Amino acid sequence: LEIRLPETRDAINALADEWNEVSTAGGGFFGFVGAIDGWLCAINQPSSRCCNNPADYHSGHYRCFVIAPGKTHDARAYRNCPKLLQWVSNLPPGFFLGGDNAYPLSDTMMIPFSGAQRDQPLNRTYNFMFSQLRIRIEMAFGLLTTKWRIFRKNLDCSLETNYLIIEAASRLQNFIIENENINYKNATLQDLVDSGEIDEQQQHDHDDGSQENAMDLDDQEDGLMRRDVSRSMEAGKIRRNHIVSKLREQGMTRPEYNVNRNDTVAARDGVDEETVDL
Repeated sequence: LEIRLPETRDAINALADEWNEVSTAGGGFFGFVGAIDGWLCAINQPSSRCCNNPADYHSGHYRCFVIAPGKTHDARAYRNCPKLLQWVSNLPPGFFLGGDNAYPLSDTMMIPFSGAQRDQPLNRTYNFMFSQLRIRIEMAFGLLTTKWRIFRKNLDCSLETNYLIIEAASRLQNFIIENENINYKNATLQDLVDSGEIDEQQQHDHDDGSQENAMDLDDQEDGLMRRDVSRSMEAGKIRRNHIVSKLREQGMTRPEYNVNRNDTVAARDGVDEETVDL
């Protein structure tokens, strides 16, 4: 039941090949080896015996108590995962994760274009192709909470026990998928809804560029960290622009249904099509 990450170059290449099969970008995103995002797990108010200040675990945005302090940013949660960070830092050149704009752009972390950059047609194509990969993490969370119904209500144990429940469910979920030879590789989010693997309420709009900015941290991270982010961001921009160049060379564009859907939403909401990304 151990949660394992591929360590050898061959294993990482094989993982990149599997992700490449999911994508319709014609190899433009080859090197993508995983999608990352935060998951909101609601809990009952923790006891003062479990933590110094239970109010820290209240999320004002979601209006509930959550498994980590309510103002924990996705990027900070990522930095608090030393084993994952070590694995990412040891990735061979050319391999990377993908997240939303809550994460800092770097050579090993691709994110969508946002703001004015999103208006450029090729960047919108990049965002669409990228969302095909990132949506898999939403599907994974949906499968987890649908299989283990304990997550459909607030966890009501101590913080330590709640952590163990999440870890145990994650390990068991991986075990089930691996041993039942379940293949979600070519499934879409709607496929999983239709089959009952994910409930209708698990179907979320998948934003492709308007998430919170990873640099807008609530409590002002150390200046040293910010300088490191700035340096790695330049390398990330180079990689992202290289992906866009490959999409251009292959003549990739968003499919007509996506363009038409955005036009429909824009007309309904009375906004410019450039501001809509679905």
